[in-house]
Parts: sequence; structure tokens; C-alpha cells
Amino acid sequence: MKRFTLFDAAIAAFVIVLIPIAYGTWRLFRPPQPAIASVRRVDITKEERRIGGPNLVTKMKIQGSGFRPLLRATIDDVPAIGFVFENPNSADLMLGAIPPGVHDLVLYDGVQEVARAPKAVDIDPTPSVPATLRVHLDSPADVTRLVAVGDRDWTPSPNGAVVTAIDRDSLTVRVGAVPQDDGWQYYGEDLRPGVPFTLTTRRYVVKGVVLSVAMDEKK
Repeated sequence: MKRFTLFDAAIAAFVIVLIPIAYGTWRLFRPPQPAIASVRRVDITKEERRIGGPNLVTKMKIQGSGFRPLLRATIDDVPAIGFVFENPNSADLMLGAIPPGVHDLVLYDGVQEVARAPKAVDIDPTPSVPATLRVHLDSPADVTRLVAVGDRDWTPSPNGAVVTAIDRDSLTVRVGAVPQDDGWQYYGEDLRPGVPFTLTTRRYVVKGVVLSVAMDEKK
């Protein structure tokens, strides 16, 4: 039977001393747990609209603590387009189309949920006016031949485009146009002749250029 020597005792004591040191070091240098203090809607800049395209609908400013560049965010279970880190206490949240109502904001580090703000995001229904767009198609023929009357844009918003007529090289769509100070917009893009237009469904993505816009301002 091996005897417990003074050397063994020294090793055991050394290990016992290391345990609180290691724990203290881990506590000292581990990243702080993210916390969400407030969420508010802010304006989307022209540069952000250019980069985000028509899918970018809403921008939120998040204030709190412990934020890190690699966090990701969801609104309920809908992923955000982007989590833009500013500093440990502030970040911007870029969102696509979110159904109207009150939603939870959830932050993840990888697959682990690290912060949640229940009912922090309130999406008001945006008042809109029906608009009819005639769009010249720029996509290849093998894509445009997939388009059918009644096709709808993938977005859950009621403002999403619906195909109402198809010609050889153009189509007509009905959309919900949102009033702006200098005109009308559809998901952050100006509605006027000459601007690009994209219809995204579960089966295809077709691109074109707006030829004409007709507004129906009757409620």
C-alpha cells in the first residue's frame, strides 16, 4: 500500500489553491452577460437603404450592456437582417417585414440565448394605399415564364405585391404604397417610373424596372 508522502500533500495543497484562483480568473475575464435596457425605432439612412435593398423595412436602436459584435438577434423566431454592433452599450437592429403586433427581442451567442426583452418590439400596422405598378421584366425567360397571375411576394405583410396581369415582357402588380413626405414608397424604395422592382416568391425571384405607377387613394 502506497504511503501518503509530504510531496503528495504538497501537490494536493497546490491543486486546492489553484481552484479558487482559476475560478476568480474566469469570473474576471469572462464576457459580461448581455442585457437589453431599451428598444426604440429610428430612421433608416439612405446608405442603409441602398445596402439593405427592399428587404430592409425597419431599424431599431438597442440600448443595454454586454453587447458583442458576433451576437445575432431574432424578433420572436424571425431572424433579423443584421445586428450592427456600435459599442458594448449600443447596437442597431436591421429588420425585414415583421407582422404588426408586440414581439419579443431575443439575442443569441451562437445557438445559446443570452438575453431576451419580452414584448419590447411593437410593430404598428403601416397605413398604406393600393397602387398598381406596370413593370418591365429584366429576368431571363426561364424565370419569367414561371410567373402566374395571383402570385404573391413572400413577405407576410398585407402590403406585399400581387401579380394581377402578365404581358410578353412585362407584368402588372398590386402593392400597398406607404406615404412619404416626397411621394410613395414600397418597402423603403421609391415608387416612380425607372426604379428597380423585385418580386420574390417561394418558387422564383424576378426583377424588372417600374414603367408606371397608378395610385388609388380611395379608402
